[in-house]
Amino acid sequence: MNGHSNRIYVSLIAFVIWMSITVLGGRFLGGGQTSLSDSVSNSIAWNILAAALFLIGLIVALRWKDMRFNRPITGTPKLLWLPVLYLAAFFLMTAAIGLPPVLSVLFVFFNTLVVGFSEETMFRGVLFRAFRE
Repeated sequence: MNGHSNRIYVSLIAFVIWMSITVLGGRFLGGGQTSLSDSVSNSIAWNILAAALFLIGLIVALRWKDMRFNRPITGTPKLLWLPVLYLAAFFLMTAAIGLPPVLSVLFVFFNTLVVGFSEETMFRGVLFRAFRE
């Protein structure tokens, strides 16, 4: 088998490992039954961070040059007005009922970024590119 046909198998194995790190790591680090809101707002989601680092290590080790982040296409940022409007409304509603502690907000912000990066890298990067070939 050549490198292109092996990539699908490597990607599927990577998916299983990534899911195991994400799910089982959360149970192991969370100490059993911890609610999602507690685990995301009170600490760094180490299992999600470990899964993202696993993907970065895999991409670097296998020298997948097609895995990169590019600048947005000209005009694409214009599409962000609706999410920005939503976030502004969400912030105003939260401020009206009382803001949560700053540390909780920072944990939620960081964990959200890591989850987004990890999922997008796994699905749009690793799996999509493997199936596309």
